[in-house]
Amino acid sequence: MQRAGSIVGSRLAVSLFASGLFLAGLLASRPAASELHDGPGPAPSSYTHLAWEHWDPHGLDAARFPLQVVFVGAPPDSLSEAEVVAALSASIEAWNDVACSYAALHYAGRRERLDTIGEGEISVFFADASLWSSWPKPPIASAHLGTHIALNGETFDWQSSPQPYYKFHERDAGLKSRIDLQSALTHELGHVLGLEHTLDDNTATMVASYLRDGGQSRLAADDKFGLCHLYPSTPSIDECQRDAQCGDGGRCVSDETFRVCQKPQGRVGDHCALDLLHCPGTCLMSSSATGTGYCTTPCSEQSQCPSYFGCEVAGEKSLCKLTGVGFEQPSRGCAVAVARPASLSLGGGVLALGLAAALLVVRRRRRLNW
Repeated sequence: MQRAGSIVGSRLAVSLFASGLFLAGLLASRPAASELHDGPGPAPSSYTHLAWEHWDPHGLDAARFPLQVVFVGAPPDSLSEAEVVAALSASIEAWNDVACSYAALHYAGRRERLDTIGEGEISVFFADASLWSSWPKPPIASAHLGTHIALNGETFDWQSSPQPYYKFHERDAGLKSRIDLQSALTHELGHVLGLEHTLDDNTATMVASYLRDGGQSRLAADDKFGLCHLYPSTPSIDECQRDAQCGDGGRCVSDETFRVCQKPQGRVGDHCALDLLHCPGTCLMSSSATGTGYCTTPCSEQSQCPSYFGCEVAGEKSLCKLTGVGFEQPSRGCAVAVARPASLSLGGGVLALGLAAALLVVRRRRRLNW
């Protein structure tokens, strides 16, 4: 699952200077880390390919909790201070609600400048793009384990809610991309807590690419497992025992250590779109004009795909794609749900969400665009 990181490239290179400036420079870059049932009711699904065991699980010292998070400086022109604080508070609450972890954060107010923050406080601030001048492409934001979150206030247009279809058409090419602040902050707080980008669920908060639908403001099971293995509560506390306790179509899932609620996800053949990026594998666009398509999953042979799907090359990998045999191909970008064999695996896979729409493929734990 994850270790400390930033959101762009394979480097983490941000340091705070204790001056009145927002950030004065970059530290030498650092390589990225290798980046769930008692009682009646159905047993939770099992997660078997989580990546948390593949990296050195050293997070923050327990004595630092609860982490004190402060907003420093001024908000961007597009948001009020109240909107920034509301988004930050909601992001903090998302991580605080993970029952199987003792990790906790607390919003401790606003500070005028970086040189006024208290010892151990986590600073959150908007910086200009010069902070990332040596990077190949300015990120949406960057973060460092237990210290700070820097948000790119110059290159991006920050919003209090997702706007998935903004800057979707070619005519919008000159506009700044609009970013949902709560989604970005929830992701970055994961890095502050010690989580790296995930390979295992492309609906997760800690997936490397920004998802336009705002889904990253809600933690996936993968995010919760990562936090609970870093900072496990004692005694262990399960979030659920059965699916009915998760509500809204969620599922109670287990990684053999913890039981947590998984947020609703699409299955192979289900409709997906720029405002519904709920595919744990890939959202394959069947209509680039409308930004809609269907959920699918990587494959290496035909037997891994359900009925009416073929294992076909798509870009740099093979995916289960609708064949058009036995049903009418959707004409408006909406896919039909099809029968799925119970053995079909939805794990693995990589999905890259670009800001133009064709094939969405979120990339494996590479810090690309934020």
